[in-house]
Formats: sequence, structure tokens, C-alpha cells
Amino acid sequence: MKLTLILLFFIIPLLHFAEGAEIVYEIQYKTNGSIKTGYIFGGFTDSNTDSIYKNHPKEFQEHMLSHGTYEDTISIHLVLHDLTDIQAKAAFPIHSFQLGSEVIHIPSNQITFMKLIKTWIKSDYHIEMLSEYRQEDTLWFNNKHNIYYPVGVEIGCRINAYEFDSSKNNKVLLKQFGIEYLKKVTTPSDYQYRKRLIQLLYQNKVIIIELCGC
Repeated sequence: MKLTLILLFFIIPLLHFAEGAEIVYEIQYKTNGSIKTGYIFGGFTDSNTDSIYKNHPKEFQEHMLSHGTYEDTISIHLVLHDLTDIQAKAAFPIHSFQLGSEVIHIPSNQITFMKLIKTWIKSDYHIEMLSEYRQEDTLWFNNKHNIYYPVGVEIGCRINAYEFDSSKNNKVLLKQFGIEYLKKVTTPSDYQYRKRLIQLLYQNKVIIIELCGC
């Protein structure tokens, strides 16, 4: 039975590999006597991990902790943002979920239990909403809009700016953001300035989306 589970775990992703997907595992784990929930990156192939390991926590734990990436330390994201509702209504491209930035690193030998709760899957094409949104603002995310490309469309990563209020003149802010985006951010003040430009644009109902890929 154990051998069958292991073979299924590796064979099924190969059958779906061409689809190109990024996987995140939502898990329950136990460390220092406490059971917690977290999210771990599972790779870039599509799989039916839920059907294979969801009811087999021991096999899932053995697989993950014997994986080369997690043999010594496992990196666990504390938050996953479920963007399914926004994805369904937004006029701009966005993935159905996005991992939060806060990560903890735990020695693998300190994890005494690990259970798969859910497998989250999205396209491996990088799409990130750089604008920090408020839930009440999502009502206008599907309104009529203009699209601008402040860094052009010929580089590996590009920026799409979706303007939902044409009464505001955003050309200067968008131009400045494009200049800052193409600069190498080297200091906290550079990062804060770029973040401030994104905030000012959002106040004018402009959503900034970063897209990277082939």
C-alpha cells in the first residue's frame, strides 16, 4: 500500500506536468506540543495530492520530510490569501490565491505530526497584485477601465495598470512608478517610495498588476 501511494505521488504529477502549475499545501502540523496550521510550497507540477495523501497523514509526513528541500528545515508560510471571489469579478488578471510574506523556518526533526488539509493549485505564470486593496473597494474592480503599460511590454516582467477613474490624471504618477520599477531597489527608502507611489495610484482607483513569464 505504501509503495502504491509513493508511486502515485510521482506518476500523476508527470502526467499533468505540461499544464504548468504551482502547488501549495495547506497543512496541520505539530511542534513543541502545539498543533498549528500553515502553508508550504509544493513545487511546479499539477497533482492529485488530495486524493493520494489527504487520508494518509503518516505517508504524507514521511514524503515531505524526506524531500531534499525539507530534510533539515521546513519553511512554513503563516497566511494564504484566498482571492477566489475577487478573481471571479475582477476586470484584471489575478490568481485564486496568494501566499503571505511571513514565513517561519522549523527544523524538520521538531515536527512530530503533519497532515494535508488541502492542495491549492494555480498557474505557474507569475501574476501579482502589487496594490494593497480594501474589501469594500472590490465593488468597482469590474467597472469600465483603461489599461496602461508604464514599463512597456517587451521585458521579462511587465506592469499592467488598470485605471478605474479616468477623471484623475495619473500619467505623472504612472511614469514615475515605471522609472522606479525599472530601477534596482537597493535601500529601504527605495522600497518605501515605490510602495508610496502604488498607494497614491490606488487612491486614484488604479490597480497595479505585475506579470512575469514566457
